Amino acid sequence: LVDENKEDKEVLVARHEVIKKVTETLEGIRYNTSVSAMMEFVNAISGKGVSKKSLESLLILLAPFAPHIVEELWHSLGEKTSIHLMSWPEVDSAKLVESTMTIAVQIDGKVRATLSLTPGISEEELRNIIDQEETLSKWLSGGYEVKKIVPGRLVSIVTATNA
Repeated sequence: LVDENKEDKEVLVARHEVIKKVTETLEGIRYNTSVSAMMEFVNAISGKGVSKKSLESLLILLAPFAPHIVEELWHSLGEKTSIHLMSWPEVDSAKLVESTMTIAVQIDGKVRATLSLTPGISEEELRNIIDQEETLSKWLSGGYEVKKIVPGRLVSIVTATNA
């Protein structure tokens, strides 16, 4: 599904993540990690519209690992020159910054909700959002204590009855 005109924001972020990961792992001679990153990218773009630029970037990243088949795929995209003459894709760090993150809210050991929040949210803002969340109010009515915050992933809460 090559879509010349537009690309999903998730695919764009994934493209720059894979470029960064493969570049770093190749420099560190960790080839299996490079291949793994490319496989994750392919899984991320499966079933979504992907730009020709993303497909070209993937082929350039794959070229050191499978030079002959990648050359054939490159020419099937209509390119006339060899893929091995192309420059390595550049990472755009601005594209790696995600606009939202999903955090699981765990109450007394069970995940009760997930929240979509902006990265870098303060603990005070997080508490205010938790207090206002209607789906959590039935578990938090007797008071609570935030036991642990894993940035960008999890908030663990213990209620007053289980403290």
